[in-house]
Amino acid sequence: MDADTEFSMKLTDGKTLTYRIIGINHDDPAGGSGKAGLTFLTTTTGIWSPMNAIDTNAGGWEKSELRQKMNSG
Repeated sequence: MDADTEFSMKLTDGKTLTYRIIGINHDDPAGGSGKAGLTFLTTTTGIWSPMNAIDTNAGGWEKSELRQKMNSG
């Protein structure tokens, strides 16, 4: 796999998202332990999900509803 490689993934709700790898061993993780293996972004348009139900960034990423949702399995 190289940077700029694109791939798609079908979600459980039937939607398909397309991603592009934008970095390999490039970004520093928050814990400071080496480099993140892959950095990618979605190239699918029309996706919207707020960090919190009240559409604020209160509590930051660590305490956000979006992070909990993404890590729920």
